[in-house]
Amino acid sequence: MRRPILFSLLLLAASGAPFAGVRDDVRFLEDRVAELTISLEKLSARQEGLESTLQDLTIRLEALERASRTADIRADLDVLKRDMESLRSRLNETEARPVPTTLPALPSSASPETTAAPSPEGGEVPEDSAAADLPVMSVQTPDDLYLRGHEHLSLKRFELALTEFRQFLDLAPGHENAPNARYWIGECHYAMGRFEKALEVFDALSRNDPLGPKAAAARVKIGLCRFALGNEEQGREALREVIASYPGSEEAEVAQERLARHSAQ
Repeated sequence: MRRPILFSLLLLAASGAPFAGVRDDVRFLEDRVAELTISLEKLSARQEGLESTLQDLTIRLEALERASRTADIRADLDVLKRDMESLRSRLNETEARPVPTTLPALPSSASPETTAAPSPEGGEVPEDSAAADLPVMSVQTPDDLYLRGHEHLSLKRFELALTEFRQFLDLAPGHENAPNARYWIGECHYAMGRFEKALEVFDALSRNDPLGPKAAAARVKIGLCRFALGNEEQGREALREVIASYPGSEEAEVAQERLARHSAQ
């Protein structure tokens, strides 16, 4: 029984046909493996390139964020500098005015009921004693309120800053720093995440005082508020209007940087 099986195997080996087919299959598989290996290497190289590109884009985005924050801070510092110079000038004028050293005389038509009573010794009340009895009143000037608003704002006490700026506007709505106060009210709302309220303030300032000192900055903030509220296209349009309306200005520079930042997203 073994002898026929061995003979058959010898015949198959001598013919070589089946084994030749297996060799071809092995070569085909080897070629496919080589091709797949090359493809895998190419994919790995592309992945490394994409990772490098992503890292470069991340670095650029971080640089744009830093630049935009720097531009915002620079613009705000310029506004603060102008405000401080204006206030310093007004304070110098106030200090230059003579301060009265005597109290005004009582009107001669004062009724007997309001006439000062004599002293227990029968003499007249000394003038200094009468002045000491007068209440001391603390008067808040618009400049005091405006300065305190800035102080609270610089310390990120936004609610207190809002109170001071509102009192300032109630007391002196026509003050030269009134547009600035309205702008800083919008900034307080923006800093606290009240973007809809901030948008209302900046939009009103831009419409009511289009040629004022804070009109351009207010229009930049309108764009940023719209971005914060998810209105990307309206935000871009607002920044493009700033660039077109105020070419070469610091506000246009800030708008350009913010526009580039949002276009890259």
